[in-house]
Amino acid sequence: MAMFDDISKELEEERKVFETEMRKIKNDRDQLAQRTSEFNKRLLAHEENRVETNNRIQNALKKFQIEKARTKNIEKEISNLKESYSLLQVLKSEKDRSLRYFTQFYTFLNSAVQCSEEFGDINDLISRADALKSLHLVTVSNLSKAIMNTYHRLDGHIHKPSSVSVENALDFIMNYIIDLEQVNKLLLQEQQ
Repeated sequence: MAMFDDISKELEEERKVFETEMRKIKNDRDQLAQRTSEFNKRLLAHEENRVETNNRIQNALKKFQIEKARTKNIEKEISNLKESYSLLQVLKSEKDRSLRYFTQFYTFLNSAVQCSEEFGDINDLISRADALKSLHLVTVSNLSKAIMNTYHRLDGHIHKPSSVSVENALDFIMNYIIDLEQVNKLLLQEQQ
C-alpha cells in the first residue's frame, strides 16, 4: 500500500505541475491573444490612416492637375489675347495712317477751295468721292492706296495749296475719284 501511496503522491505532484504549466500556458495564450488583438487594432487604425492619407494624396493630385490645366488654359488665353492685341495694334496703326491721309486730303481740299473761287466744282467731285465711300465697298487700305497714288502724282504740292494751280487740284481730285472707281470695280468683280 505504501507503494500505492507513493505512486499516488507522485501522480498528484505531476498533476499539480501539469496544472501549473497548463495555467501558465493558458496565461501565455491569453496574453498572446490580447497582444494579437491590440496589434490588430493598431494595424486596422494604421490601415485606415494609410487609406485616408492615400485619399488625401489622390485628392491633392486631382486638384493639382485641375489647377495645372486651368493655368495652361489661362496662359493660352493670355497668349491669344496678346496676339489679338498685337493684331489690333497693327489695324489701329493702319487706321491711324489712313486717317492721316484722309485728313491731309481734306485739309488740302479746304485750303484749295479757300484759295480760289475757281474750285467751286470741287464740291461735286467731293460728293462723288463720298458717295463711293458710303457704298462701303472700298476698304480703308485700298482707299488709302488710291489716295497715296494720287498724292505721288502731285509731286509734293500737297503742303502748298496756294502754289497749286486749279488744273493740278482738279487733276488730283479726278485721279482720286478714278482710283476709287477702279478699286470699286475690282471689289465688285471679286464679290461676284
